[in-house]
Order: sequence, then C-alpha cells, then structure tokens
Amino acid sequence: MIRIPGFVDAHVHIESSHLLPEEFGKLLLRHGTTAAICDPHEIVNVSGEAGLRFMLENAKKSPCDLYFELPSCIPATGFETSGAVLTAKDTAELFDRYPELIGLGELMNVPGVLDGDLEVLAKINAAKSRHKIIEGHFPGGSGEALHRYAATGITSDHESLTREEALEKVSCGQTVFLREGSAAKNLTETIGAVTRENADFFCFCADDISAADLLDGGDILHCVKLAVKLGMDTALALKIACDNPRRYFRLPNDETTYVLLDETRDFEIVKVVKNGRKFR
Repeated sequence: MIRIPGFVDAHVHIESSHLLPEEFGKLLLRHGTTAAICDPHEIVNVSGEAGLRFMLENAKKSPCDLYFELPSCIPATGFETSGAVLTAKDTAELFDRYPELIGLGELMNVPGVLDGDLEVLAKINAAKSRHKIIEGHFPGGSGEALHRYAATGITSDHESLTREEALEKVSCGQTVFLREGSAAKNLTETIGAVTRENADFFCFCADDISAADLLDGGDILHCVKLAVKLGMDTALALKIACDNPRRYFRLPNDETTYVLLDETRDFEIVKVVKNGRKFR
C-alpha cells in the first residue's frame, strides 16, 4: 500500500467537462486528485467577471481544492467575437478584487509577448508585481523565440508535443506540464524527457478532459498509470503527480488529506481522506 498526499492536476479547464466546479471536484476526488489548478478562460471569454465570480463561488462547494488563475487572453485572439474583454487595467483590478487568484492563466498570445505588445506586457507586470505565477502556452516553442518568451517571467508550459520540445523548455527554466487529457494526449511522446536529474521540472495535467473520461479513469491517476506502463519508476511518477505541483504552485500541505493506493492492483484507489473526512 502507498500513502500519498493526493494528486494535483497542474492545469485544467473545468468548462471542458460541462460540469460545475462543485461536481467536477467530486469526480476528481473519486480518483485521488485532491487539488487542481483551473484556468476558467472559456467562461470568462463569454461572461467576463461574472463568469469568474461564479466559478470561484461554486468551487467553494467542492470537496476538492480548486485553485483559480486569472485568464490572460480575453478574447483569445483579436480575430474572434467574445462576450467580454479584459484589459491590463482590468487584470490588475481583478487581481486586487480576488486575492485568491494564484496566477495569470496561460499566455496564448505568443506574438503579443514576443512583439512587446504593451497591453500583454502590462498584464505580465500586473501579475509579477503581485507575486503571482505566470503560466505559458507556446506550442512548438524553441530557439531564440522561446528564450525571449520565458525571459518575461512565464515559468511553465503545457503544450509540448515531443521529448525534444519539453527538454528545451526545461532548459529555459520552465516547468513542463506533461499533458494527457481528452482533447490532447501527449504523454507517450514527452515522457522520455524526464530523468532523475531534471524530474523537479515536470508535472502532470489533463488540460481539457470530458466528464466521461474523468469518471472512467481519472485525470492524474490515468497519467501515473500510463507513465509507469511506459517505464517510469513508480516513485518518480508519484513525485511528478503529487510533490512537484505543490512546490511549483506553493500549495499548503495538509496531513489530514491523503490517498491510499494499491500498487499491486494497478494503483487502485483504496481510500481517499480529505481534511480528515473519508470520501472513498
């Protein structure tokens, strides 16, 4: 039997599951995920601050710890019609209005970062000045462009498609979230980037996951099972699933929260205890 503090999903969009945060959290906990970092950019693109406020309030009913970031790209591009626009001024004000927001959500506007767009840089500075984590989104990022992107203070990325891409992002000081969800499945191609020497720079994430997939196999539990099946040492897989994201996001440790796994039965969840209360 293995006792762990619970899995952490380093990057997920609840809206992709079509579930409320409250219900999403129940499914996470069922499969041993006791905390998740959520970027609500879908609902905020539609409803602005009202959508953000709804997610924050509903998440309080979740038995799982759901941490939220402030979306950085509302709208995602200048070519789409959205229900809301968040400027750099709005970003600063929302960080102050909702201090529980732990970071700036994935910066999909790569050209804006690289071209020095003043609005984009002001959003980054709003996060930096408040000691918030800044999340990245740079598919195919490499070379000088990647170095410039990371140099702005963007410290993570979940878009790596190959072992080489993941390693180059780690070389720039970024923490790489190895993704295996419903919309994108990259773990098989990227797992080879992890070594005992660089393992501190990796986490697991689902990014976008359907309710059906979450119910069937879980998010991070599925990542751990696949990683071990692909040859990763069990202890290393559990470190990436549990310890690394807690350190990266500076999450609190709670000895009254833990999960028991049966390694001999394909990591079957034996017990889930959250804040001293047994959920499974």
